[in-house]
Amino acid sequence: MVWTRISEEFLVERIRDHPCIWDHRSDLYTKKALKRAAYVAVKNILVDNFPELATITTDHVRIKYNNLRTYFLKELKKTVDASSGSAGGYVTRWELFGVMSFLKDTLYNYITVPTQHFREELLFTIITNILRPIIILHIFISTVTISFMQHTVTTSTITIIISCRQHRNTTTVTVLQLTSRAKPVKPAKEEEN
Repeated sequence: MVWTRISEEFLVERIRDHPCIWDHRSDLYTKKALKRAAYVAVKNILVDNFPELATITTDHVRIKYNNLRTYFLKELKKTVDASSGSAGGYVTRWELFGVMSFLKDTLYNYITVPTQHFREELLFTIITNILRPIIILHIFISTVTISFMQHTVTTSTITIIISCRQHRNTTTVTVLQLTSRAKPVKPAKEEEN
């Protein structure tokens, strides 16, 4: 059993024809029997078109697709990280990157929903359980929300100045800083009219 770039591309194109395998936004994604049938159909088409793959099993097809998907995610992360950093950026040389780009839309569909209640509850817990015996000079609460490709991450930071000492020309500030990230939740599905 030897995979070639052409047979890998063919595999990805056949997988794309079966959203139940890759699109977790679809109701069909949770249907295990449908997924198994889709993998069997993909395997049969591969065997018919590539004699060198005559001995593959459905598990081989599933594992190969998962490996390609994992590599695609790594390459996508490199391109995204580079585009937000250096001027030159990272350009992938992987030949299947373009073929697998249909997965991009399914990767960033989680949003975070930070609430004021979450931040207040966290602060109350810290003050009552941890800092009760300590004199608190000042508390800063900041919230940062970053959105990228339909993905939003909100981070709340609580900075608490516990003590402030001055000795000669030096000021020492003791700070306790806690950072939390709101848990991502799936967005509500849009209702069809």
